[in-house]
Amino acid sequence: MRSQPTPDNHTRTCPSRTRIHPGGRILEVMKPTRAAPRRQLPGSPFNVTLPPPVVEEYDVRDQVTHDKYGLGVVIGVEGETALLIDFGTHKARITIPCAKLEKL
Repeated sequence: MRSQPTPDNHTRTCPSRTRIHPGGRILEVMKPTRAAPRRQLPGSPFNVTLPPPVVEEYDVRDQVTHDKYGLGVVIGVEGETALLIDFGTHKARITIPCAKLEKL
C-alpha cells in the first residue's frame, strides 16, 4: 500500500521527523554534524628547514676527485664560480658548487 502524495508539496511529514516521499521512500531529517577539529602535529618532515650547504673553498694545488674524471689537482681558481683542474689526461673547467666534485 503506497501513500498518496499530498496536494501542497508532494511530501508529507510524520511526527517522528521522518518524511515520506511520493515514491514511497522514507527520508530522515539529519542533524547537521560538526566536523572534528584538525589535530596539530608537532612537526612535519616536509616543513623542516635545511641548513645552508657547506661551500668548500678550493686553493691551487688542492687534490680533488670527480665522479666522471677521477683524481685531479686544482691548477686555477676563478673566484667563487669555477675551478681549473688537471686530471692528468686532460684539463677541465668545472663550475662550483658541483655535486660530483669532492675535495680530498
